[in-house]
Amino acid sequence: MVTLEAILERNNLNRAYKQVKANKGGPGVDGMTVDGLLDYLRTHAVEIVESVKAGKYLSLIHISEPTRH
Repeated sequence: MVTLEAILERNNLNRAYKQVKANKGGPGVDGMTVDGLLDYLRTHAVEIVESVKAGKYLSLIHISEPTRH
């Protein structure tokens, strides 16, 4: 089982970002580009990770998982 701490490790987050960039990922539903995300994360990454760990992160976007049959 993968822990939240493992997911939020800096190296894991960096790998995830690099994979999205390599795949030429398009803007998210919020319109933020991959390049815009990098600038945003440089400023806010610590704050985001801490709020997720504290259970206080609130995403403005809800993505529902597909129903399993």
